[in-house]
Amino acid sequence: MVNDRAVLQTYRELQITAWSIPALEADEYRLMVDRIRENVLSIWAREERGKIRSLAVPTGASDSWAIFWLVWVIVIIGGVLLRALQ
Repeated sequence: MVNDRAVLQTYRELQITAWSIPALEADEYRLMVDRIRENVLSIWAREERGKIRSLAVPTGASDSWAIFWLVWVIVIIGGVLLRALQ
């Protein structure tokens, strides 16, 4: 379901009445599990402040630290390269 804020919400419920099944019902169970997996879109992401974010992007609080470390590494590598070229 997509609402006016372009947020995707979907729900699926599976009720388990027994944690083991007789061998005669194993094929029916396999078919049921196969049907559950049909037409499924898996999104490896997280929700942050109402938006879907990639897992590759740092979280909000650590963004400034990630930028700091990136700049620090660039400065250090740049300094080493400048000394090596002289």
